[in-house]
Amino acid sequence: MKIKTKKKREAIIPAASMSDIAFLLIIFFMVSTVFNVDVGVNVVLPQASEYESIIDKQNIHVTIPNQKDPGAGAQIGQVLLEGDPIEIEDLKNKILHLRAENPNIYYVILKVDETVPFQMLNRVMMEIKRTKITKLKLANDFEN
Repeated sequence: MKIKTKKKREAIIPAASMSDIAFLLIIFFMVSTVFNVDVGVNVVLPQASEYESIIDKQNIHVTIPNQKDPGAGAQIGQVLLEGDPIEIEDLKNKILHLRAENPNIYYVILKVDETVPFQMLNRVMMEIKRTKITKLKLANDFEN
């Protein structure tokens, strides 16, 4: 006698409407999502009525001149501290000496020629940082 075996039915998931369901879910989430747009803070910046020079006796001026043609008696690799050429390694001691003479010195103003390599600028800034003067102004104009 022959035993009849049952045929297994294959499970089939209808995929015809899958794309419709996915599309409807995308539309639902797009419609129900609230987009917050950060407006930011409105800042009204003051306009300068006249040019105010930052040159005074309460600041120390350090200038890194063009290294191809330093001028002002400076040699390549030197910086100007209050107009006098010095080596970068001496910058910390000279600034500390100036600050000892005038304890009201609060800022170091750094003027840098646009052709100065970043490595040299970084060395000068690290020397200034070692003086514990935390206020550093970068001058936006190289003119004296």
